[in-house]
Amino acid sequence: MHTASILLVDDFEDGLDMYQEYLTYRGYRVLVARNGEEAIVQARVHRPDVILLDIRMPGMTGTDAMRVLRSDPSFQRIPIVALTSHALDGERVAALAAGFDELIPKPCLPDQLALAVERILAATGTPRATNRGARYSGAGSKTKTLNSREVVP
Repeated sequence: MHTASILLVDDFEDGLDMYQEYLTYRGYRVLVARNGEEAIVQARVHRPDVILLDIRMPGMTGTDAMRVLRSDPSFQRIPIVALTSHALDGERVAALAAGFDELIPKPCLPDQLALAVERILAATGTPRATNRGARYSGAGSKTKTLNSREVVP
């Protein structure tokens, strides 16, 4: 059975850890990157099923990284979602016009992010998480099981 993979890109370490931990718990294979350059490398090496990309990061922005990926025909059908705390009224329209498939404002609760990912994957026909109905007690809980991370140096 295929385990859906997510590339999660954010320069805010606490948010990155929280979302990565919860999505992993929900059964996804989660790859992480902390900037646009790492995102491009991770995406090219691992070919994730969906990319969650912070728009505003130091160095290469998420929008620039998305444009580089979209210039490669093999990334035309992979959903690339803007994950940003700068979700003003015009930001969603601008993100979609730039080439993102969707915009998810943050902060958002981890279960809300997981539901959005499930909806996005369902629209592409990609199998979703293997642990979709799981309950999670939150960061720092004794019930959490995984905190692995795959990072390309």
